[in-house]
Amino acid sequence: MSRVLGIDLGGTSIKYGILQGEDILSGETVPTEIEKGTVQLIDKLAGIVVSAGDIAGVGIGVPGIVDGTRRFIYECKNLYWKEIPLAEILEQRTGIPVVLDNDANLATLAEQQSGDLRGVQNGILLTLGTGVGGGVVLGGDLYRGSHGLGFEVGHMRIGYEGIRCSCGREDCFEVYSSATGLLRHYNHQAALPVDQAREVFASFGRRESVGIRTMNWYLDHLADGVVNLINLFDPERIVFAGGVAQGLDAVLEDLEERIELIKFTDALPRARLSISALNNEAGILGGGLLARELMKG
Repeated sequence: MSRVLGIDLGGTSIKYGILQGEDILSGETVPTEIEKGTVQLIDKLAGIVVSAGDIAGVGIGVPGIVDGTRRFIYECKNLYWKEIPLAEILEQRTGIPVVLDNDANLATLAEQQSGDLRGVQNGILLTLGTGVGGGVVLGGDLYRGSHGLGFEVGHMRIGYEGIRCSCGREDCFEVYSSATGLLRHYNHQAALPVDQAREVFASFGRRESVGIRTMNWYLDHLADGVVNLINLFDPERIVFAGGVAQGLDAVLEDLEERIELIKFTDALPRARLSISALNNEAGILGGGLLARELMKG
């Protein structure tokens, strides 16, 4: 089976790996460095593709809206990108076929193939990273919507604190439930600022007052968002992925208790919650699966 390259382009880091079948043969993580501009970032992506050597195709997950041909990016707010024909640019630079999709869609495909959404007819993947994204499986199929905007869940409004989102609105889900939101709330109170979500979870684990206050605030808002999704989609399972999700194991019972308090009805079973076992490899694996779809035509 031909080798393919999966790339998970995030607001903070780029994760990529070469896949043979479902096995990731090698992988790397490099900083995105948005502040250096679009040209530098595209140069970096082209370098990653070239360095992969003998590959048959590339699948890239991007944190934004991709057109129906999966070659053109309408907008990536976290990257400050608008109307970028990324697949065409990279193909011209590298000579390798490239296909694009929303990053959370690709992570959802990976969960369907090898993770907690395997065999699930109606389920949700919720990615908690620099922003909040997700994918939804309805009737066993990934739902993309009419224009590729099928599940921009991070921009569902859930709060009333007047926090400005990168999309231009206030109080979107991702300003509360992303790693960015978690760190912002913690650092507003802490004597010493931190720059990793795991440090906030560590503070909570040490039972420090700032860590406890921050985690209570965070879980309250995350529960609000999850209950909204349960009311909308009635999923069998909700899987959490991304940087914040790796710390949720320690507070998953707390989150479930909050959901029980505010859920719409007790008459039906509630969706099962789980943390992705694919960790940071879901986006890479999903990119590889997308590249294989491209090869099949």
